[in-house]
Amino acid sequence: MYNLNSDIFITVNICCYNSSKYINETINSILNQTYSNWELLIIDDGSTDNTKFIVEQYLKKNNKIRYYYQKNKGYSNARNKAINLSKGNWISLIDHDDVMLPERLLEQVSEIKKHPNAKLFSSNSQHIDDQGNYIIDSFSKFNPLNLDFSSRNAAFELIKNGCFVGTETVTFNKEVALKIGGFNENYKFLGDYDFFIKLALNYNIHISNKILSKHRVHKKNAQFYYFSTGKGYWEYVKVYIKYFFNINFLFNEKIVIIKRTIIYINYGIIRFILNNKFFNLAYTKLKRFLKR
Repeated sequence: MYNLNSDIFITVNICCYNSSKYINETINSILNQTYSNWELLIIDDGSTDNTKFIVEQYLKKNNKIRYYYQKNKGYSNARNKAINLSKGNWISLIDHDDVMLPERLLEQVSEIKKHPNAKLFSSNSQHIDDQGNYIIDSFSKFNPLNLDFSSRNAAFELIKNGCFVGTETVTFNKEVALKIGGFNENYKFLGDYDFFIKLALNYNIHISNKILSKHRVHKKNAQFYYFSTGKGYWEYVKVYIKYFFNINFLFNEKIVIIKRTIIYINYGIIRFILNNKFFNLAYTKLKRFLKR
């Protein structure tokens, strides 16, 4: 039986939707943690495959796992439900197709104790493909370790440089999450990104170079869908416009936010053109004409 009092108690949260292909590996990676004072809270956001059946097999064997099914309301809603149902005052996120490395919870509990002023913890991670093959380390693309992660400064760095906080590595304080209003359910894709910025406006965050999780990159995850359709770019625009009007940012920082907004407007327009059948047909004919 888990102990709520002996040490820092962690609620690990998986929000899932039609997750039968990878959910076994994700759950097993939590069961194999070297740190033992945790519970696993699974919020099923309306799966129509056999995700529930798979999870029920674990429920029969392990009383540290709780499972809740709801009609599809989106990831931000599911994350908010997890915050409210959490027994731990620290919540660790892992998506339904990602993997925790065995030392992750132990390492992050150690960091929580070393950095009492920080309320969100993140780290480096490995990107893997749908078969589990290594692609690249997250910080190989952009290494944020030299940035200032004190409150407000970290929020601006997240806007200026993009979301360098990997959801698959995040552990945050429940009390703080409730104070800032949890995840904004108006965002279908960038609820996590907005939450990280919102928290970093008011509290310190801490980021480690240690690789603590694996993030799976494949064509059926939400990230691929939202960028391939272009919806993700327009949601970035919504996020940046929101923070442009936030009084916590200085004039020169608002200039940066405007530039980021323009960039993502352009990305959205380009993706619309690429996805539009008429423009695609015109582009194909133009290429053929130019080759004559």
